[in-house]
Amino acid sequence: MDGTKTSKLIKVCGSLNINSDGILPVKGYDSVNLPSGLYSKVKALVKARSDLGYRSVTEFVAEAVRKRTEELEKINSLTMQLEEKFSNIHSNKEEK
Repeated sequence: MDGTKTSKLIKVCGSLNINSDGILPVKGYDSVNLPSGLYSKVKALVKARSDLGYRSVTEFVAEAVRKRTEELEKINSLTMQLEEKFSNIHSNKEEK
């Protein structure tokens, strides 16, 4: 949709949440853009490998993001723990 049609659609619908493409998102979901090549790769994988258990690109991407987020949270937690231990070691050396 061009900008004019999107603007009209937003104006007509009032308070409904419409994204820049003029599409109503599914309740409880937001959208992100993927490079076309990456989307095509994931779509082909989901289609070819039903044994993996993904029913859609959305499921695949949601799990990938969830796993990466958990990984980064764990790294952040471990980093903070290490920094605290090194800080304590450094403080103990200065006290002596």
